[in-house]
Amino acid sequence: MDNKIENNSNNDIKKGTTLNVDYDKGILNLEISEDDVLKCISGEIEGIRMIKLRMFHDLVIDRSLSELPFQKFYDCYSSLNGNNLNTKSFLSYLYTNVFQTLSERIKSDFQLICQERQISIRLSELERLLREQPTILNDKRAPPPSSINPEEQVMSQIIDLKMTERERLLNIYQNLLNENKKIKRQETDLEKQKTILVDQINTKIENIRKIVDLSVSLDS
Repeated sequence: MDNKIENNSNNDIKKGTTLNVDYDKGILNLEISEDDVLKCISGEIEGIRMIKLRMFHDLVIDRSLSELPFQKFYDCYSSLNGNNLNTKSFLSYLYTNVFQTLSERIKSDFQLICQERQISIRLSELERLLREQPTILNDKRAPPPSSINPEEQVMSQIIDLKMTERERLLNIYQNLLNENKKIKRQETDLEKQKTILVDQINTKIENIRKIVDLSVSLDS
């Protein structure tokens, strides 16, 4: 689908801009003049990103409303067929007007929200920042230059690494302390069990000794 955009307002790209749109594949190509590119970046007119955003929103709305075709809408009111009315023509008129009005209102509200929140200007600023970045291999953008002194940046990274390592070692130390406490508790419990067992054995030995002594006295 090839369309021409007319210059209806200050926010539209001037006549001559070419739109190549493939809704099925989700492809949108905009070919604009260099002057328009500069105006988009400065925020004087809507940029490519804003146009794409608005067209994508319109496409979503149109496809969402198309999920309820006229036949489904008509079937919902099949009970009206018994009246002496040209039901299908009336419902067709109602369907067309309601859905058209709904679509226009939604798109208009979206446009107002974008204007109130200055979405177009923000997207143009984003486009400007991207264009200011130098390109590297494979047409990829280089990361923005750092305003921090390289030595300060290295020192900052070293400090961060040291803090991370210190935190790691503290965690290891704390885990070892907890493990040591656990082992000591186990040793204490084992010592108690040992004492109880020894006492039980001594008691049994004493009881056996008494029995032996009593047996010897009875024999004599």
